[in-house]
Amino acid sequence: MAKIAVLGAGMVGSAIARVMSKHHKVVLFDGNPLQLKKCKGQNITTQVIDFKDLLELKKRIEHVDLVMGAVPGHLGYKVLEQVILSKKTWWIYPFSRKMD
Repeated sequence: MAKIAVLGAGMVGSAIARVMSKHHKVVLFDGNPLQLKKCKGQNITTQVIDFKDLLELKKRIEHVDLVMGAVPGHLGYKVLEQVILSKKTWWIYPFSRKMD
């Protein structure tokens, strides 16, 4: 059973966490404790994190096998960069900002 970090507990991240938790241990990260509370369950643990704190992110993903990201576009690039620098296997949901 792999240990998977899911970054972002919105509609996409929470769905990924639920599906992956059927066969793996999942740690779900988000900056909103209320969003995380909705997602806590069997094989899912939750942790509040500020995605802008990249050193903290690096520490938190140190002991996982796979990082799956579903954070908004304005955070996505820097988060992805930190995951790559951490030499973790990763998959990032492609978000983009709405262009006006």
